[in-house]
Amino acid sequence: MSPPIKYAQRELGVGDTKSIYRTSIFTRPFNIVKKRVSRISTSFWRTNYILEENRREHASLGHLWKQIGFCLILLVFRFVGRVVR
Repeated sequence: MSPPIKYAQRELGVGDTKSIYRTSIFTRPFNIVKKRVSRISTSFWRTNYILEENRREHASLGHLWKQIGFCLILLVFRFVGRVVR
């Protein structure tokens, strides 16, 4: 049975491998910003999906003005999505 990787690296003289990958002071802030942007993107997608469901529901019920309102809101969301990319 071979020893776990941690012990094998310790025998070879390799210390903490985390310090190898964290050479920049911008790594942690970049990861925080990346996570925040991912959460915002997910919430925009979820909101867009809910709006599209509501638009389809109002279209099937024949509520023209509510459907137009949802179409305009979806247009704004899709325009913002293209600008952000």
